[in-house]
Amino acid sequence: MSPLDEKLISLEAGTSGRPDVDAVFRPVHSLKGNAAFFGLNAVKRLAHGIENVLDELRSGRIEAGAEIISVLLDGFDALRTMLSNVRDNQDETHEIAQTSSLHYRLEKALRKTTEQSKPAWARPGDKSDGLPEKPPEKEKTEAAVAKTMRVSEEAIDSFLDYVGELTVTEEMFAYSYKRLSASCNQHDLIRDLKRVIDTFSTLSANLRKSILEVRLVPLRNVLQKAPRIARNVLNTNGKKARVVVSGEELVVDKSYIDVLDAPLMHLVRNAVDHGIEPPEVRIAASKPPEGTIRIEAQRHSDDVVVCIGDDGAGIDLDAVRDKAIRAGIVKEGEPLDGAGLIRVLSTSGFSTARAVTDISGRGVGMDVVADSIHAVGGNITLETATGKGTTFTIRFPRSVRTRIMHGLVVSTQSGFFIFPSESVGECFNYEPSVLHHIPGRGKMIVRRGEALPAILLDEVLGSAKAPEVCAGRAVILNVNGVNHTIVVNDIIGIQQVVVKEMTGLDASHKLFEGAAMMGDGSLALFIGHRGLESLANQCANTGGAA
Repeated sequence: MSPLDEKLISLEAGTSGRPDVDAVFRPVHSLKGNAAFFGLNAVKRLAHGIENVLDELRSGRIEAGAEIISVLLDGFDALRTMLSNVRDNQDETHEIAQTSSLHYRLEKALRKTTEQSKPAWARPGDKSDGLPEKPPEKEKTEAAVAKTMRVSEEAIDSFLDYVGELTVTEEMFAYSYKRLSASCNQHDLIRDLKRVIDTFSTLSANLRKSILEVRLVPLRNVLQKAPRIARNVLNTNGKKARVVVSGEELVVDKSYIDVLDAPLMHLVRNAVDHGIEPPEVRIAASKPPEGTIRIEAQRHSDDVVVCIGDDGAGIDLDAVRDKAIRAGIVKEGEPLDGAGLIRVLSTSGFSTARAVTDISGRGVGMDVVADSIHAVGGNITLETATGKGTTFTIRFPRSVRTRIMHGLVVSTQSGFFIFPSESVGECFNYEPSVLHHIPGRGKMIVRRGEALPAILLDEVLGSAKAPEVCAGRAVILNVNGVNHTIVVNDIIGIQQVVVKEMTGLDASHKLFEGAAMMGDGSLALFIGHRGLESLANQCANTGGAA
């Protein structure tokens, strides 16, 4: 039943026709029959009422107006709750309000005949009832071979932890091989050991891939809610907008479905309520009266990126700055863009709305969005332009808990550290002479004609020895679209690492997102996208002194 809401909303908007009515009718018809077989009388009765209304829609005797679509959507919600109750061994109508009003609304919908012209897909001469005598052969075959098994997430997580340990063992093998090949003349033994290690690595990689795929589910489960959320808001504010969703087939770790649900829905509501202008305002600005909200999910390396954008008025930066200054969140003259703007908007209680409504205005929501994303090691950024719209970009790792990935391992006086490989732009030799102190900008390194903010990692970590007087290595890392240079002692190289969560750190400490064991048994701390963002913010707030 997951895609049915979206199809009904498309019917209401007039962007679909008879095929979508048929696509909704079929599963409801099947559900009614199966419910009767299993003795689920409440499900059967409600499905039968919904089926009757859908049949009238197919014949063209009633139109897909707002009232009809609303009662069908409410009916689907009730069916989902009933089925969930049955799955949890509870009564069908457990915690469901009196269903008599819903049945009354369905009966009322059947009496709402229309004198207007029938839609093209219900023209006279169309004899098809849209319900085939038997399912297509392809659907029958797929249903016959598809098998599922319910396994607890705890069991899968435990298995994944063991797979992570297996990967660490693989790195230990590789480290031992390097030491043996450098000190032993037994070439036959070294060659045999290399063959065993290669076989072990292949099996380990296949096992790792298989267990990670068990946890993956399509983002469709979350993204398909967006059109309905937008519709609910549009019905209260009189605006017009359509929701365009792409990337629904992208798969993510199951735990992210719950994490993304509330933030995504909040950003969609914000786009409709704050971003999209009323039709008359859009027409005056030479825009179409109907706005567009785009939700796009993509995979970038080991991360998932979800963009929620609108073509509305954009964020009023002057209004945000004035309110933030009065609230003491920012200082006079402080730039307000990028991470600074997100920080202001995510401050609990902050809102520029002129009035409190049922949808927004209390300054609650963006703080929850940011906290939810940061809690899983992700980050959120935004771009806005006056009159053109706003786009929020959420980025988070594809897998959770035990993250198996490729990272750049570096060393400092403080120990070993890992950066995400996709953020690495370039590595080069560092000499103290290339470090410059620029008034108002702090420490900078000029590389290929570009002055880049310099972050001395040992200085950030409180090393006693001044790192700026020591030669070493430097890494150019991209942080939210801006290149930064991070100075370290040495670069170990790109390695496959198993990053695990760390406990016991202060909750306000955002630099380290996990730790990984190296092949020689030492630990390396992982500085991911959130940690890099923290480093960049420190650099900006201290004039480049990090």
